Amino acid sequence: ETLLVQVLEMSRRLHPGAHLTVASSLHNLALVWLDLGRAAEAEPLFVQALEMRRQLQSGDNLNVATCMNSLAAAWLNLGRAAEAEPLFIQALEMRRRLNQGDHPNVATSLTGLAGARLALGRPVEAETLFTQALEMNQRLFKGDHFAVAASLSELADTWRTMGRVSEAEPHLVKALEMHQRLFKGDHPKVALSLKALAEARKSLGRLTEAKALAVEALEMSRRLYMGDHPEIAMCLNSLANVQEALGARADSEALRVLALEMLQRLHPGDHPSVSRGLNNLAETRQGLGRLTEAETLFVEALEMRRRLYPGDHPDVARGLSELASVRWKLGRAAESDSLHSEALEMYRRVWKRDHIGVASCLQILASVRLK
Repeated sequence: ETLLVQVLEMSRRLHPGAHLTVASSLHNLALVWLDLGRAAEAEPLFVQALEMRRQLQSGDNLNVATCMNSLAAAWLNLGRAAEAEPLFIQALEMRRRLNQGDHPNVATSLTGLAGARLALGRPVEAETLFTQALEMNQRLFKGDHFAVAASLSELADTWRTMGRVSEAEPHLVKALEMHQRLFKGDHPKVALSLKALAEARKSLGRLTEAKALAVEALEMSRRLYMGDHPEIAMCLNSLANVQEALGARADSEALRVLALEMLQRLHPGDHPSVSRGLNNLAETRQGLGRLTEAETLFVEALEMRRRLYPGDHPDVARGLSELASVRWKLGRAAESDSLHSEALEMYRRVWKRDHIGVASCLQILASVRLK
């Protein structure tokens, strides 16, 4: 990172104004920041790089398509899937014109677009795109390859979202084994594969296996990243999920606190990961019967989401629904009803079609009113 900052500063001194070298330096530094979980910092650099590329390189261009895809990935990371989707489409279409037939860049854009559609609550469309990406990568790369392993994991994660965990689990095993063959010893891809398989086995009720995998993923992440890191925080939360399923709520709470504190150090101020950390801790404390503490955290998470996502957004609607649930348990039925209604209306505006989130919210609201 330090070296890339120096390269960018020197490039700007050598080439005042728009220049391809400056655009490359902006893009390279932004990629590192995105990989480090600093999408908010990466995003303006991606914007600058894309604008500079478009100014200097008209028409279809490999580097313009790459910049579009990278900016879309940053927006998706920041929870701005609705903005990311059309940019992923533009990048995919340009890459298809530039690269006839199978190509790694086309597979990458298929994957990005699939991720956006999954985030937008369109898992069937996402499944089709992830399947296309996997099949293309398998044709491009015979045998073990990191792109094939990534595609296996991404399709499996989509199936998990759709509730098809039994189908997802063998794909996750294949991805883990492939990563272990490709990367001997500790590696971030291996740690992430361990975490994903742990979560699948938790969903399947194989809790002892899930815990062993989650512990292994956390220990590997701690060896890989000294100090605070987003991957460690994710592994802490993953192990907390397993502990909660095992009934060890106190252990789960301790892990949630560690994860939240780490995320707050990594991302001062408002950040999607911090809002999720607040929410996770709130849910655990709600499970422990500490409803007033849970409510405070749900409120904090919701307020942060409203600041992060002005207007309608699925995470805001989800936050409204979660706050409504805890207020119902606190005996504040009228407030709960109002929040559930607000969440339902927002979900309907966001999805504009049949969606599991709308159905779930309708079910909860009906239950509240029946009681």
